[in-house]
Amino acid sequence: MSADSLAKVEAAQQAVLKKTHGGKAGAQFVQEVKESLLFQYNWNELLSAAPTAITLVGACHVAAASPEAAAISLGDAVPAGGFKYLRVAAKPTLRACLVFVAGEGDKAFRIAGSNMSAIAGTSSELIETVTRTV
Repeated sequence: MSADSLAKVEAAQQAVLKKTHGGKAGAQFVQEVKESLLFQYNWNELLSAAPTAITLVGACHVAAASPEAAAISLGDAVPAGGFKYLRVAAKPTLRACLVFVAGEGDKAFRIAGSNMSAIAGTSSELIETVTRTV
């Protein structure tokens, strides 16, 4: 692409920016953030499910600690082709299944925590960048 073509594209983009946002790039950024996925969900509802999920993971551990859980075989309940998401022995016990489910819940919360830390770091960098720019 030639320099002349790039200049025309830049001029067209500036004209669109001026028409839609009064020439302010900040207004465009705010509009794009408002239209992003951040505001399409009720985050209060999504995050309020975490305490219940943590309680249920703990309940799985408590139930798995019971001697009866080791004695209950789920081998007869295995569907044809095996469980789709449950990765346990061919003749699983209730204890094995509960420990597996609790472990998967723990892994999910660790991944979520790591992702939230990454988001926090990125957002603080963004705030610093915007502050320096403005």
